[in-house]
Amino acid sequence: MKKQIYIVISLSFAMTHFACADNSQESAHYTLPTIVIHYNKQGTQAHTSDLKATNPIAVELFPSYGNQSIDNMLKQNAWVETRISSGANPTYYLKGQRATVLLNGMSLNQFNSQAQNTSLVPANSIETIDINPTASSVLYGSMGLGGTIAIKQKFIDYNQYLIGMSTSYPLGGGVNLFVNQLLDQQKTWAFQLITNTESLDNYRDYSRNNNNNIDFTLLHQTNTQQLRFNFSDSYQYLHFPGGLSQLESDQDPWQASSSGRQKYINHTINSQLGLTQKINQEFIFNLQSQYQQQWANVIFANPGYGSSKQNSSLFYLRPSITYQNNWLKNITGSEFNYQTFKQSSTISDSRQTNVAIFNQADLKLNLKWQTGVGGRYEHSYTQGDLILSASHGSQIINIGAGELYLQYNWATSFNTRASISYAYQLPFIDQSNLTPGLTSNFGLDPQTAWIYQIDNQYKNNKLELKNSTYWMLINNQIAYNGNDPSSSFGANINFPPTQTIGNLFSLDYRWSQMLSSGGSFVLNLNTFRFGTFSHANNIKTDISNNTVPGQSPFSAEIHGNWHLMPDLTLWLQQQYFSAQYADGDYSNTLAKQSGYFLTNLGAKYQINQWQFNLSIYNLFNKFYYSYVATADFKRLSYYPANGITAMLNIQYTFS
Repeated sequence: MKKQIYIVISLSFAMTHFACADNSQESAHYTLPTIVIHYNKQGTQAHTSDLKATNPIAVELFPSYGNQSIDNMLKQNAWVETRISSGANPTYYLKGQRATVLLNGMSLNQFNSQAQNTSLVPANSIETIDINPTASSVLYGSMGLGGTIAIKQKFIDYNQYLIGMSTSYPLGGGVNLFVNQLLDQQKTWAFQLITNTESLDNYRDYSRNNNNNIDFTLLHQTNTQQLRFNFSDSYQYLHFPGGLSQLESDQDPWQASSSGRQKYINHTINSQLGLTQKINQEFIFNLQSQYQQQWANVIFANPGYGSSKQNSSLFYLRPSITYQNNWLKNITGSEFNYQTFKQSSTISDSRQTNVAIFNQADLKLNLKWQTGVGGRYEHSYTQGDLILSASHGSQIINIGAGELYLQYNWATSFNTRASISYAYQLPFIDQSNLTPGLTSNFGLDPQTAWIYQIDNQYKNNKLELKNSTYWMLINNQIAYNGNDPSSSFGANINFPPTQTIGNLFSLDYRWSQMLSSGGSFVLNLNTFRFGTFSHANNIKTDISNNTVPGQSPFSAEIHGNWHLMPDLTLWLQQQYFSAQYADGDYSNTLAKQSGYFLTNLGAKYQINQWQFNLSIYNLFNKFYYSYVATADFKRLSYYPANGITAMLNIQYTFS
């Protein structure tokens, strides 16, 4: 399968205030450290106290959403790394590993290695986004190595209607609409309609990105029951010329080649059903179900490649029972999903069935100590047909995950958690182009890791600190090798054994009611423990102790938030990304992509029912490369990112 890389230029910015529950009496609060981003302080959360395990402190996210995708907000935090973008859907990484993106507890990225479908998220109705770097394979299975980005919708118990319009520089604009309509006098049923239409042009790479999203949500909430039904329809059309060669970059690095055009068209529908039923004071039943269908078409700049069409589908079912008292929280559940994938250039038909059972138990020993243990077993069966080799393959994977942790609460404001986890990532069925016809397996081997991690969190009325230190011993790390000799387009491969030593840190401090500041950084050293790499000429090179390419070993950001007056707020952020080896340079012999700084600015002005949001990205028009790859040995491809870009959004709210 030829790997295609797409760029989505960031046009909106957000300050990531971090808040986490501070309730020492709460039973088994074991997800530490979790960054909780609260979109909106408005609206009471009616009838939810009996169902919530924690009560996060409400901190307003700045700038407000406006007409922007949540993709652009997430990557402003140093903990979250975005690499490849497919249309409006980049992939997200925590600790250098792909993160599980959840919408209302259900994964958005179970069958597609190129995208995580965050464009399906109804952003105007988001309550929180929890960024949790602890291993999550026990509860969520595949892609649990890095952690989770959990997005949760909110229930609004009053009628609200919002319409907004936006314009951008260099060229673009759109319209966004949000409707929250109560359906009964008891305020237990609500209907939400969310739409977003946006068109963006970028002058450096001559790209145009058109996005259209619509979401219908039905919500029901009482003291004993929560019901949520979503239906989302998303359409993206990306038009751009493709990457620059080294020669083109040397001649004119500010513009992409005009010799050809590439198009990426993606249409996705997603439906979700979530039910939470309180059986009695201690037992809660949860049922989650999802159906997703996706169609995509890539039209290459090189006419000899033609186009590559693909479609995929997913059915997902997850029942579970939660038992909770003052000292114990236990979650027992099972998962079933069936997914299909076809691609015109590689896979004529593939199918995968996954069945899993899991259990997570968390025990509060006393006011100071708590512990937990979890386990998961999953059976995966894949079969399919490949076009190029005219072969049929199948693969059975039986795999497990586990976690053991111990947490000590030094005080109500400070706690430490030490954990040992065994986590995994199953290969996607669209990554199965290497081994069929050569072995009995259809796809790649699953990626597994032992993860040793220590998390610390401190929070008082003014200061919040979070730190996570980890050591990961990884086997069969899944990646793309553009130089693989088995194909002129390269192939997906399993790496030799690797290890990652890293540290995550975040700080936020409120100096006064008018001023707050903070920052976050990531140190992530990913190296090969041992092994060799075969170049296109079949010459093997020892890559022991080499750096795994394609990611910055260090990234950081600092930000400040000034309330100049009750109605006017300013936000400023400085980002830094260190130098990195080009993606595919496993021998570490090519020139590095140099490090760079970016400055971002935002402003919000509220007057009565009007709100004005201004975001400016790359304020000083810094030239940089957001992505570098080796198209073949000692040849680099550059994707130039945007210069200065700005977005102005004007919203009017009425109820």
